[in-house]
Amino acid sequence: MSPRSHGPTRPHLHGSGLARLGTDWRTFAGPAYRTYLILGMTQGAVLALSGTALTIPLLLTIGLGPGPTTLVASLALIGPAAQLAVPTMLRSSGGNLRRVTLTAAMLGETRGLWLAALTLIGASDRGSHAVLVVGVVLATAALGVFSGVAGANLQAWFAATLPEDERRFVAPRVVGLGLAISAVLLAAVAVLLDPALRAFGPAAYALPFFAGGLAGILELSALATLPRPGRVRVARLAPSAPPPPGWNAFVGVATLASLGSGLAPYYAVFIISVLRASASVAVALSALTSAAAVVASTFGAGLLNRHSSSRLLRLAYIGLGTGWVLALASFPANPFALPCFVVVALLVSAGGAIVQMASNERLFRLVSGPTVFTQQGRFVGVTAAATAAGQVAGAALLAVAPVGYPVFAALFLASGGVRLVAAARLPVADSWSNATRLVSLDEFGWHDEPPR
Repeated sequence: MSPRSHGPTRPHLHGSGLARLGTDWRTFAGPAYRTYLILGMTQGAVLALSGTALTIPLLLTIGLGPGPTTLVASLALIGPAAQLAVPTMLRSSGGNLRRVTLTAAMLGETRGLWLAALTLIGASDRGSHAVLVVGVVLATAALGVFSGVAGANLQAWFAATLPEDERRFVAPRVVGLGLAISAVLLAAVAVLLDPALRAFGPAAYALPFFAGGLAGILELSALATLPRPGRVRVARLAPSAPPPPGWNAFVGVATLASLGSGLAPYYAVFIISVLRASASVAVALSALTSAAAVVASTFGAGLLNRHSSSRLLRLAYIGLGTGWVLALASFPANPFALPCFVVVALLVSAGGAIVQMASNERLFRLVSGPTVFTQQGRFVGVTAAATAAGQVAGAALLAVAPVGYPVFAALFLASGGVRLVAAARLPVADSWSNATRLVSLDEFGWHDEPPR
């Protein structure tokens, strides 16, 4: 039996215009998409409660400097390079996409449970802050390696089990719902965090970490009930095999832009170290930026249904570059420095969400057939490595230079400038009307028997 027959009975899918936006979300919340709804909600909870939005303020709270904190956080970006090994993993499992994805999610999405335990140990009277740092290092590495692999594979899982128009309906809403849940949960944590820190010290972080671990268990349950993708074909590309037309130019520009992304400092590191904001303010900013990404993802999904992915990607690069240049206005002597930076963070987060969506769609346009998994692994691995390289360079600068506005201003300019160069170099379609092509499910391939 084909995996497509296991999918939901699809109701009428409306367009993505503003007038129909509410109707589309009501459809997504209906029984036919209940598993995808739960998946989006739990992914958002895991990201909010056991991700860098909380671990970065934790590290700064216990006295770790901006440089080491940035270096630890960069582990989340080094990890996705593991995507390079996914094609080999799939071939060794006989194309069992489900098993590989579930294993990665089990190791990455439940990280909040042991992070909570290590937080309690490290924050106890006889504990050591070094235990906290080790816990955050391990959790951040799990976030990058295992959660990164699971998230990327999930997009291929959707593509292998849902008709293309339905994939375009479901996938952006899973991501958008996750960001919305993340924003709501982070806003709640922001209200409670400072009073909890005064009462319990760093141990206050253990409760949200534990809740994030429980959300990861629920996410695994939802993943296990998704339609089975069957056994996918994964092409073994020879080193000398020519890339698809336009592939090298796209990957080259995306790699450059990813380097610029890595050079950008973390919001929390800047506002806590330079603008002297509290941990609650840093978490509240994470909530606001998640909300901005929700709005951007919603409108971006509609545009990608009808318009050129490459042109939308260029527009997003321009927005990111402009945003980081505008961040120069957030100097400490400016009485409105924090509001200025909040505006910058909202613009940058919205642009980043659109970059992710447009890049994924561009990849599916350029690559087809069994080479999708191999090329996707290469793309994610290369761009993640470039982002990590930028993060390590930024962390090194923050470690050796006096902590203050000037060093962050240099990172603002470097990150924004690189993104503007990427926008200028990106090859784009002849017009906005050249939308991303539809992908045929048959290009992915599967065997009739479900994986065991």
